[in-house]
Amino acid sequence: MDITPSTTTERQNAAAAETLLLREISKRQLHGYKFRRQTCSHCAAIDFVCAELKLVVELYSERDNESAQDIGARTQRLEGKGFQLARFRHSEVLTNLAGVIDSLSVAIRQCKKSVAMSQMACRYLSGSMSKSFLSPRVST
Repeated sequence: MDITPSTTTERQNAAAAETLLLREISKRQLHGYKFRRQTCSHCAAIDFVCAELKLVVELYSERDNESAQDIGARTQRLEGKGFQLARFRHSEVLTNLAGVIDSLSVAIRQCKKSVAMSQMACRYLSGSMSKSFLSPRVST
């Protein structure tokens, strides 16, 4: 196998970006949520996942040999299973970590709202929540 300098650099950037991001999101440092690293979920290898929020974080390179169609299909599979997806370039993590963390914070807030609405809907459907709670109030 011929490894060119650019391929080696890409691998080093990938490892550096993953390590850097892991330092910021491990041990419940990001809003108290636990992220696992490099898991396989629903036939897709993912870099980081927060199971509680159903949030997947993927890091990619500008040189990845993945077509837009492949990315779209994987995204659709994960979203079909209820996951939200946040994707960042390795170079972005290495050069703008604060911006990546801010974007992840926004994604976490959105996921929290989605999870809360899902839990509320489940309680309503199971009958443990009164129907009047979800009905609009009419003043008389």
